[in-house]
Amino acid sequence: WKAEHYKLPYAHDDAGATPRAIGAISAFSRGYDVIMFLDADNWYEPPHVQTLVGILQESGADAVIGTRTIHAQDGSEMYVDRIESNGENMIDTNTWALTRAALPYLHAWVVEEKNRLWSDRFFDHDMRTSELKIARCHVPTVAYVTKWAWHYQHAGWPIPDDAVWIHTEDDGTLVHRRHGG
Repeated sequence: WKAEHYKLPYAHDDAGATPRAIGAISAFSRGYDVIMFLDADNWYEPPHVQTLVGILQESGADAVIGTRTIHAQDGSEMYVDRIESNGENMIDTNTWALTRAALPYLHAWVVEEKNRLWSDRFFDHDMRTSELKIARCHVPTVAYVTKWAWHYQHAGWPIPDDAVWIHTEDDGTLVHRRHGG
């Protein structure tokens, strides 16, 4: 597919928030009407784009929140996520379809350094407390390959040694901690 590649001069260590915001602003400024995000280790099921765009068109919403399946690191499907990224607890960035009405909220991804692992939650909060009309797609169309230990725990699967937990340091900074030590 046709794509533009933006190379940032250094890593921002913010779970992709800075490149995501820059790419979204660029797409809207170039005239695109809808944007979606996809991490390199995840994938969309074939009807994803058509399904979310269809919901935008039918509902007149400013954004759509999709549903994801959680996959082990080998790609095996573990479960449909209706617990964590459910539009209430948090919203996985890979499941959003945003129209340009969301443009004023893109700044919410840029957060204090200690909160960088939760930047998606700050964006979600700003979007959900805005006056934007947000629709839901309950059909899972995003495949999320997880490294998070709690996903394995929830599925009842053995937790790989390289899976991670989020730990809060004494100063409040959120950091990854490997499950296997």
